[in-house]
Parts: sequence; C-alpha cells; structure tokens
Amino acid sequence: MISILATGEKTSNNNVWGTFINAGGWKSDGVSFCLGFLTPAFALAGVDAVVHMSEESYNAALNVPRAMIWSVIINGLAGFAYILTVLYSITDTEAVLATPTGFPIIAVFLQATNNQKAATAMMTAVIIISTSNKCPTNAVLSLTVAVSLLSRINIGSTTAFNALISLTTLGFYFSCTIPTILFAIRRFNRPNPIDYRPWTMGKIGLAVNILAATFCVVLIIFLPFPPVLPVTGVNMNYASPVFVAVMVFAVINYVVRARKRFTGPIKEVISKTSSDNLDLQLVIATKHVPSG
Repeated sequence: MISILATGEKTSNNNVWGTFINAGGWKSDGVSFCLGFLTPAFALAGVDAVVHMSEESYNAALNVPRAMIWSVIINGLAGFAYILTVLYSITDTEAVLATPTGFPIIAVFLQATNNQKAATAMMTAVIIISTSNKCPTNAVLSLTVAVSLLSRINIGSTTAFNALISLTTLGFYFSCTIPTILFAIRRFNRPNPIDYRPWTMGKIGLAVNILAATFCVVLIIFLPFPPVLPVTGVNMNYASPVFVAVMVFAVINYVVRARKRFTGPIKEVISKTSSDNLDLQLVIATKHVPSG
C-alpha cells in the first residue's frame, strides 16, 4: 500500500466513488453488483477455521469466537483500505481490464510504478507473504502447496477455476445458513434456554442472526449465476450443478452408510459422586506421601 501510494498518479474521487462499470452484460447494475460479492465472500469464507483449533486453545469458549470476530474486523478494514488504494491507483481502467496477463492487479502495480521490475517485485511480495510465529508450520506449508496447485487451474481454464471457487463458497455459506436459522429459532425456546457461556451478543444477537441468515441466502442465490452474458459453455458457472450433485451424493451416503456410524460429539460429564470419590482418593493419596 505504501509503495502504491508513494508512486504514480492518482485518479479522481469521482472515478472511485461515482463510476460503476457493468462489464458482465447484465441489464441490471444491481445484479452485477451482487455477482461482485463472489470475491469478498470467498475471502471471508475461512473465518470458521479457528474452530478446528478449539481443543488446543486456552479458554476456547471465549477466545475462539473472539478470534472469529476480530479476524473479520481486522481483515475487513485492512482489505477495504487496500482496495481503496488500488482503485485510486487505476488511471487507465481499460488497460487494467484488458491486461494480457489475465491478472488486473499486475496492471495496477505497473500503472502505479511505471516500472516492470518494481511491479514484479510487488507481485512477488503478495504471492510469498506468510507468517512464522506460533503456527503449525507443517499444516500451513501443506495447505500452501495444495492451494498453489489448485490455483494453477486458472491457467488452463478460468471457467473451471471460477466454478471451484463458487462451489467452495456456496457450500460454506449453505452450511452456515442452516445452523444460524436453527439457532435463531432456538432463542424462542423459553422452557429450555440457550446456555451462552462466556460469549453472548446480548439483545442484538437475534438481529445479528437474522442479518447473517439473510446475507447468506442472498449469496446462495447469486453465487451460481454466470459471471457474464450471454452464457456459453466457456463462461458458464458450473457451481450449481456440481453443488446439487455433491448434495445428492451426501444424502445417499448418509442414508446408506454415514447414519449408521455417526455418533455425534462426545460430551464428558463428571457426576457429583465421581467428583466426591476423586477428592477422597486424593486425600488418601496425600496422607501416604512421604514427607520431604
């Protein structure tokens, strides 16, 4: 961001805030705007990853949701600042959209620096950026390799790559919508209220549930849309038929095999009697410990 801001010319405020480019062939700018949600929606699709580290986290009931909330706030603000920096650096929109590299961000860096070596260095920094403190290194490296290999799909077929991203994002938000709606309904179960433990959003919790479910439903509707019109076999968004096929396979797998093996989460409960017996054993053991 510093490099982009410090070099090159800057476009006007009107071009950034008052210009809307609908290059997808859709008659409605609103539909085109909703289709543009794919990239930010995909960027925030990994917010639940920290949940998988709950067993290794200290005070997970408080710190895990706190990490999820702050990751969205920090990354959202940083991403918004970055995209504004990029937009103000675009002095030739047509050159960015028609770049022969296929990656508009490379053209943005080139316009900002007016130097191919500088643009290459900036792009390299974006590609190799990583962290090294307090993280499972082997897991991070494995995922980096896997994601790098999957990204190569974009070289052979942009359609296939977009379908992969759309399918991943569609599956994520579909899986988030169901528990969000069920949790909102569960709030009205007065005889058996929700045990919020240390984390709760208080009176705004229901409004957040409704807003989140609405946002997810909107994304689920628009994510399978083709990016441009007219629709051809090349620009078709195959996320929808693939998603339906995956769901059909999942249902069949559940009926035939999974329902017979799934046992649900294991909840360890220590009864008062067991606790009293443990305390008694500790007292007896303490009395038999040699002094010194």
